Amino acid sequence: MDVRVRADVFVFAVQTQREPAAYDMLDISHWEFWVAGADTIREQAGKTVGIGWVRKHAAGPFSHDGLAEAIRGAAQAG
Repeated sequence: MDVRVRADVFVFAVQTQREPAAYDMLDISHWEFWVAGADTIREQAGKTVGIGWVRKHAAGPFSHDGLAEAIRGAAQAG
């Protein structure tokens, strides 16, 4: 299969707040971030990915504060 990947790095954002009353999509402390380089996507991903795939193949989780460094690292690796 010819998998065309048009990005160097993919960032998956997962909302972690489980209490509906406390949900605030703009509160970055309620999010975790996972990072995968293009090579990982090409080699490991199918047509779609779910949270199980992300947790198995992507690096993370990262907080928002660690996200920039994780992206840089994935971009340099690929």
